[in-house]
Amino acid sequence: MTLWHQFLLTGAQRTGTLGITITTAGGLAHGGALMTLADSIGAVCAYLGLPEGASTATTQSATNLLRGVREGTVTATARPVHRGRTQVVVQTDITDESGRLVARTTQTQAVLPGA
Repeated sequence: MTLWHQFLLTGAQRTGTLGITITTAGGLAHGGALMTLADSIGAVCAYLGLPEGASTATTQSATNLLRGVREGTVTATARPVHRGRTQVVVQTDITDESGRLVARTTQTQAVLPGA
């Protein structure tokens, strides 16, 4: 099984795609793989808006898996919902090749000041 990401970094949105080769016994894209994609894209989105020298750490993440996917490519698009001094909240939507919503993740990232 393989997992790959492709990132497109434009404006406030961060987009990534996942080749679906990690599946459940029933042949659906594995929810954990979808959550990994959302977490990765969301973290990049949060990180790119930080002050110089700062970093982030995920403090909370919730994913709603809304639709099964059996084949093809899914795309994750993250956008910041809130950028504060101590935390960043990011929402990531994952869609299938037809543009249908597959999953939605909301995560909170703590802003860690630089040393």
